[in-house]
Amino acid sequence: MNSYELIYDFKENKHYNNELYNIIKKSPKSYFEDWMLKGHWDENYYPIALINEKNDIVAAVCIIRLNLSINEVKCNAIQVGRIFIRDGYEKDEVDKKLLNLVAEKYSNVSDLIYSFSDSETDALFYNSEFQKIQEFIYYIPWNSSFETEKTAIKKLDTDSVKDIEFIQDHIKHATKTPSVIASNGDSSVKLYNILKFYRRNVYYISEIDAVVVFTINQVKKRFTLVAIYSSNKIDIMDLLKILVPDGIERIEFMFIPNLSCGVNIRRLSFIETPEGNVPSYLYMKEITTALAGKRIFFPVLGRGK
Repeated sequence: MNSYELIYDFKENKHYNNELYNIIKKSPKSYFEDWMLKGHWDENYYPIALINEKNDIVAAVCIIRLNLSINEVKCNAIQVGRIFIRDGYEKDEVDKKLLNLVAEKYSNVSDLIYSFSDSETDALFYNSEFQKIQEFIYYIPWNSSFETEKTAIKKLDTDSVKDIEFIQDHIKHATKTPSVIASNGDSSVKLYNILKFYRRNVYYISEIDAVVVFTINQVKKRFTLVAIYSSNKIDIMDLLKILVPDGIERIEFMFIPNLSCGVNIRRLSFIETPEGNVPSYLYMKEITTALAGKRIFFPVLGRGK
């Protein structure tokens, strides 16, 4: 059996960066990692890899070290990204070896290690003792008779470097999010998902200094609030009275809204975006948290894959 060495946080190493890039660019799809390597390195984003005796990377993954707020309780978390394998090493289970080493390395300094997959039965996570967690979409009925509020709303241009920087700045400094589960330290992931799935759905409300992401489906009479980023405390119902147009009968949230009553839930099977339906399944290895069995939902824009 081949033996491998674990290396990590090699952002400044040109050789390993080139190795990682060459492995990623062979993937048939464009992923967050590909975007990150093209000049969007984040300070909380760490590459980890297995190398062989020739100093070649045989398997690599990037993790995000972030802070989670769960019911206003802070905890340290690791989100594991997509694992990439060098051609010819698939049968050596290098992906499983790498994932197990990552879990072992960070279990002592994290409260939760988690990841996402497009597979409902991902053998890699099951074999590495991650638990698949059912997530739930939260929604409320909407009454068109609610009194609306007239406030100026500006649509942001995601083709503009200035507006992109403005969006990311609000993401980084969002401190009072109205979400039961919220993450901090993953602004690059959130920006990437906005640019990939919600380019034409980002707005700014100057009166409350908030960047909001939302979609409207007039056929289904549904308004979807994807995200709110502000350093101010935002009341969700007041915000909806500003944003929701006539004819809407249902509000869905791409996070768990901090609402005290009137909220319904349904099982998450896929995430609906303007770019199509995206399968997304949560896998977790809990160290100190106690989320298993609860009706949770990790915010959509914070998903690294």
